[in-house]
Amino acid sequence: MKKILTLILFSFYALSYGQENDNRIYFEVDQIATYQGGYQNFNKYITDNITCKIKIKKKEKNRIQLRFIVEKNGEVKHVEILSEKPFVCSEEIGQALKKCPYWKPARKNNLPVRSIVQMDVNFDK
Repeated sequence: MKKILTLILFSFYALSYGQENDNRIYFEVDQIATYQGGYQNFNKYITDNITCKIKIKKKEKNRIQLRFIVEKNGEVKHVEILSEKPFVCSEEIGQALKKCPYWKPARKNNLPVRSIVQMDVNFDK
């Protein structure tokens, strides 16, 4: 009877352990999240999919820094524009990012995980 009870309790433990939902955002991963075709294709996607005109003085850098989360399924969420001053096209860039093709998610221990991506987008043509 003790063996059966132990087996039943162990089964419940195994089931509850197997249902753990890991929604943590990883900063250290084995393989970083990547865009299909790499950075150049991502930069091209963003610059091709915004319609507002970017007017930046010659002395200023013609780029912005983005931070967002790539979900386990490759979807982009929680987009932030990291600029020292307000950027004219911030909202439009955020919308373009949310509609972009899915990324290849980051991996940790050979499993897809949520991760933060921070990168520059260059608007020099």
